[in-house]
Order: sequence, then structure tokens, then C-alpha cells
Amino acid sequence: MLLFLYWSPKRDVTTRHLPPPTHPSLSPAQQEEAITLLQQPDMSIRKVVSALGTSRGTIQRLVEQEGIERQTSQKLSFEQREEAFRLLDEGVSLRQVAWQFGVNPESLRRLAMRHKPL
Repeated sequence: MLLFLYWSPKRDVTTRHLPPPTHPSLSPAQQEEAITLLQQPDMSIRKVVSALGTSRGTIQRLVEQEGIERQTSQKLSFEQREEAFRLLDEGVSLRQVAWQFGVNPESLRRLAMRHKPL
């Protein structure tokens, strides 16, 4: 039986196919608008994404490129986080600090582990 008649032809792997060069998905004007929006305290990455109609990854890369400091906790402001870390360093229990700020103790524990210097 001649099986080779049913096989598809071999692919030519001697020439490499390169994807086309990528273009920035945001124009310079949109990048400026995104930066302005991201610097507002009440604007999350998700809100900026929906306002500009782009992907989360695009905005996240822009945040990293520009070195924009983002708030890591939605419920705690920067000052509240510092106060919570200070209380934890003084020996106040995790549950008491979490109750004081109205957050879940497990969330506060993860936040403290992420931001605690080694």
C-alpha cells in the first residue's frame, strides 16, 4: 500500500517566518491620557483600560515603563498601609489590625508579606 500518497507535503523549515513588527497599541496622545488618568487616586488600571478601549497588558506595560507608583490595595490608602505595618511591627495582632481597618486578615497578611523588607 502506498501510504506516502496520503501524507501532506513536508513543510519548508529552511526559511524562517518572522511576525510583522509590533506597533504601539496606544498613540502618543493616548499614552499621555493614560498616564494622566493613572495618576488620579481613584483610577484603577481596569478603569483606564475601559476608558481607552485597550488591553490590561498594554496599560500594565505603560505603568512599568513610566515607573508610575500604583496603589496595591484597593481598600487601604498608602497612609493606612503604613499605619497597619507600624502596628504589626509593634506587636499588635494581625486580626486586630485587620478589624481596625475593616479588611480581611488574610488580605492584610498577604499585603504585609509582599511589602515587608527581608
